[in-house]
Amino acid sequence: MSTSSTATQPVDLVIVIDTSLSMSDEAEALSQALNAAVEEAKSACPSDLRVKFLGIEGTFDNSDFNETVRQYLTGIGVDGGALKGRVRDTVDRAGAQEDVARAVEDVSRYYDWRPGAERNLFVLGDESMEGGDMVLNPERIQACTSAIATAVQNKVKVHTYLGTPYASDPYPTPADEEAMIKEYRRLALRTGGEDYIYTRGVADFTQVLKQTICASRVPQEQSIADKQKEADKLEGIDSGSDICDHAGEIIKAVNTLAGVLDKLVDICGPGGGKGGCRCHEHEKEETEKGEC
Repeated sequence: MSTSSTATQPVDLVIVIDTSLSMSDEAEALSQALNAAVEEAKSACPSDLRVKFLGIEGTFDNSDFNETVRQYLTGIGVDGGALKGRVRDTVDRAGAQEDVARAVEDVSRYYDWRPGAERNLFVLGDESMEGGDMVLNPERIQACTSAIATAVQNKVKVHTYLGTPYASDPYPTPADEEAMIKEYRRLALRTGGEDYIYTRGVADFTQVLKQTICASRVPQEQSIADKQKEADKLEGIDSGSDICDHAGEIIKAVNTLAGVLDKLVDICGPGGGKGGCRCHEHEKEETEKGEC
C-alpha cells in the first residue's frame, strides 16, 4: 500500500517489517493505525507525505504489508542479484524474513525516493537484525553497523521498533535483552531516527506513527547532530561537553586565581610584605642570578 497526503514539504516514509509470525500483531495494528495517524499529523506537522508498506521476504494477511522489499525493488528495475537481503527459506528458522539490517541497506540504496524528499525508513522487528535470534554476536552487531553506514551515506533516517518476542522464545538473560535494545536504539540514533522499545507489549501505533511522521520532516544531518550526545552515551563514548556546561566551575577557578595573584602582588610587590620582594633590595647582579 502507498499513501500520500498533500502539503508543501515532501516526506517519504517506507515502513518495513520482519515477517516472522511473531510480528503479525504489529503488522495488523500498524495498518489499522495509519489513516488516523496521517490525519493527526496533517494538523500537527503537515507535509507532502508518501508512505509505503513492505515486508521482509514475506507478507501478512489482514494488513497493508502485501508486498515484499524484494518484489517492490525488482519491480522498479533493481537487479535482484544486487540486493543484500537473503531469499526466503535460505536461512534456518525464517532468518531471511528477519534480516532487518539488510533490508535497511537495500531500501536505502535502491528505493525510488522522490527528488528533494526527506528520506525515512521505519523498521520493525523483535529479534536480532541479522537472521533473527535473541542473542547478539559480532556478526549481528556488524550488520547493524553496516546498515548505519549505508543509511547515512544515502541520507536516510531510520526509525526503529523493537517488539515483544514470543513467550516461548524469550531473551535468555536480562543482559541479552538490554544488548538487543541497544542495537535498535543505536541504529535509530546514529541515523537521526526515533526509537520505540516495546519488549513488554504492543504500542499505540497511532501515536507511534504520528511521532514518526513528524520526526520525518527534520533533515537527517540536523537530527543526527541533535542525537549525537545521546548516541555517544549509549555506546560509552566520551564525546566531551560544551564549555558552557562548566561555566560556573571556570569562573570560580578564575576568581580563585585572581585572589592568589593579588596576594602575591601584596607580598612581593615594591615595598610589600616583610621588607618587600628580595629582588627590590638586592643589587642588579644578584637579581640576574635569579634570587627573586
